[in-house]
Amino acid sequence: MTGFWKLNTTESAALAIDRAALKALDTSNNAATLVEDGFTFRRDNSDMSSTLTNLSATSTSVDSGTETITKTAHGFRTGDAVIATTAVNGLSVETIYYVIASTADTFKLASTFLNARAGTAINLTGTTNFTVKRLVDPLQGVYVISTGHSLDGSNGCWVREYSGRADVRWFGAVGDYPTTDSTHALQACSDLCRGVFVPDGQYKITKTWLLDDYTEIHFESRNAIIRTAASIDMMAGRGTSGYHHTPYRNLRVSIHGGFFNGPAPDNGLAAMNWESFTFVKVFGTEIYGIQYGIKNGGPNSVGAYYNDFFGVDISNVTIAVSNGTLGNHIQFHGGRSATMLIGTEDYDNTDNTYWGFSTEGYTNCGARVSHTGQASQRIRFMGGRYENLAPGATAGIVVHAAAQNTVIHAPFFTIAGAEDISDSGTSTVVTAPYV
Repeated sequence: MTGFWKLNTTESAALAIDRAALKALDTSNNAATLVEDGFTFRRDNSDMSSTLTNLSATSTSVDSGTETITKTAHGFRTGDAVIATTAVNGLSVETIYYVIASTADTFKLASTFLNARAGTAINLTGTTNFTVKRLVDPLQGVYVISTGHSLDGSNGCWVREYSGRADVRWFGAVGDYPTTDSTHALQACSDLCRGVFVPDGQYKITKTWLLDDYTEIHFESRNAIIRTAASIDMMAGRGTSGYHHTPYRNLRVSIHGGFFNGPAPDNGLAAMNWESFTFVKVFGTEIYGIQYGIKNGGPNSVGAYYNDFFGVDISNVTIAVSNGTLGNHIQFHGGRSATMLIGTEDYDNTDNTYWGFSTEGYTNCGARVSHTGQASQRIRFMGGRYENLAPGATAGIVVHAAAQNTVIHAPFFTIAGAEDISDSGTSTVVTAPYV
């Protein structure tokens, strides 16, 4: 969790009861304590624009008919916050807009973060070229701009002093589902800080929480809940244009604890979509009520590799774990899936292993390999319990014709009305008797 910094004993800190009071505080103060969260902010009166607005782009053409702004290799991603440096084309200065990254060379602007994610652009009234600058902290969780000062940080700002992870509440997240939409707060926190702390509470999201490389999310416990009633993947990697499902390699994301509560077990979405991720680590997390619990690889994937899951609990889903299209070297250590159509599925994969991952209450099968006809090799089921409570299910483990070298090592079956193993694969090996 976060730590506290101590003021020098020769200093005194002003008190600001809330964020508005901090913004209004006389900037001659060196430090201030924000009463609402107990943290100290220190005043930096230098030009902070290189820190707060670290990317700018000047358009080469503006189309007011399609609202399209052109700048080759603009570098923005959908959802980025920007400010205009001049009041043209109906834009205002000192007003935050949000990018819709149409292509690598074109973008549009939206009035809110959620509008940007929905693709709803503002109306541009002219075609004059202009410059926009990206704001790294649009919700001012760490960098707080004083009232009347420029949002670009050129007049300085208040800087939060902390160590460790950033708390999503600093950016406005409220765990009061279904009242407050915390989508923007969660996204802004992970975009800026990468080390994120989510305290206990139920946080409403209406758009996918997109993660970048080297992001680490720590939930206080399984009482820290991400909830949605929307048809969205709840967590995924950010693609090259700011959307997920875009071929782009994402590296080294870790999730610790927490609870993901989806809208329904048949909505077509996933709680965690690691389609193009490598070196994902998920620890002690619970997933409930969505079609796919976890997806590694997929139809738009450039490959998901070396992802590991430790003690993950998935229930009330259609498919607990789906590995497909280069979802290779995926490992589950312990954990379980319960109450689903299919526990795990592997197709077009290599070297995926389930170490003691238990599957209970499936209505089709506990596991299936290469169900689409694409080859899967060296899929290993190492221990674990496959318990079927639905008479007439296909089997505990179904090995289709394209599967090669599937290894089943001492699984324990308690099966009602189904075969233990249905094997049509090549060189399937059962290394010990099962019960």
